[in-house]
Amino acid sequence: MPRCELCYKMLPPNFMIDIEGSKGAKKCVFCDQGKNEVEYKEGLVMKKYTKDECIKEYNELLNKLKYSKGVAKILADGVKNG
Repeated sequence: MPRCELCYKMLPPNFMIDIEGSKGAKKCVFCDQGKNEVEYKEGLVMKKYTKDECIKEYNELLNKLKYSKGVAKILADGVKNG
C-alpha cells in the first residue's frame, strides 16, 4: 500500500508518483502539486477530486477487501507462491 513520504497518508497507487532520485519512495499527486484537490476530465466535463475524498474512498475499499470472503486465503496463497 503506497504511502506518501511527504504527508504520510495512504492513497491509491494511481495517485502516487516516484520521488526523483530516491529508491522507491513515492509522493502523492496532491503533495506534488501543492494542492488539496486535483481536476480531471470525465468525458467533456471537468471534475474536482479532493485529497480527503481520495483517502476516504481508498480506506473504504481496503476495509471492504479486508472483510471480503476469501481475500485472506488469496493473499496467503500469493505469498506462498510468490
